[in-house]
Amino acid sequence: MGPLYYASPLDHVETDKVAHAAVSYVISDQLYKHGMNHFLAATTTIALGAAKEKFLDSHWDGKDFAADCMGAMLYQIRF
Repeated sequence: MGPLYYASPLDHVETDKVAHAAVSYVISDQLYKHGMNHFLAATTTIALGAAKEKFLDSHWDGKDFAADCMGAMLYQIRF
């Protein structure tokens, strides 16, 4: 009998990274809904993520910043 569970690459995504992406998505959404265009909302969200990593954390975490960028970019997908 084979395994009952197959590993997914998503099994190794840290909760912190999902939180970074989700918060960036929400920030982009709120900036857009309050008057910014999509480009400025994404750019501002990414800048906020970079500033947070640079000035508020004890060290730069590129994976956190990548998750911030991912959240901002996911908001740009239009269905």
